[in-house]
Amino acid sequence: MTDRPLHSGRAEAGIRRGFSAFRCWIRDATATFRTAGFKGILSTYGIRLLVAFVLFYLVRDVTLYIVLPYLAARGLLSLWK
Repeated sequence: MTDRPLHSGRAEAGIRRGFSAFRCWIRDATATFRTAGFKGILSTYGIRLLVAFVLFYLVRDVTLYIVLPYLAARGLLSLWK
């Protein structure tokens, strides 16, 4: 047996690197928030962090409160046809 991983493609390595970089970025942002508060976060990461936060919750809430109930209602209404 070799010690080489089974899947050593460039794409998979890029995904791991990207996720690892994202985790480091989140840790840095959390540390900044703990030390400097909300003003420190905005001065360090700018408005992009705020926009990303709002977009994340916008997509999440639209999915939970609009798309899923719509699909459920459509599925239930199709039973009576």
